[in-house]
Amino acid sequence: MVLPKTARLPLLVAAVGWGVFAALEFEAWRERANIRIDLPVTWPALCILTAGCLALSLKRITARSVARPDRTPEEFR
Repeated sequence: MVLPKTARLPLLVAAVGWGVFAALEFEAWRERANIRIDLPVTWPALCILTAGCLALSLKRITARSVARPDRTPEEFR
């Protein structure tokens, strides 16, 4: 299944957010950081970002999949 173009951007934003978080986690692991002050900020922010991006993508997917009588199937792409 191919996602509509409008639904791809929010998923890309969430993926980039997780990638940045993974880089921060790797740096903390490399420096052997025991006390992590950033986690109370980064985890909720990342969860809110992910939930918002998923909700926006689902909204765009469902909005485009609802057929209207005045549109032909070719216009859904």
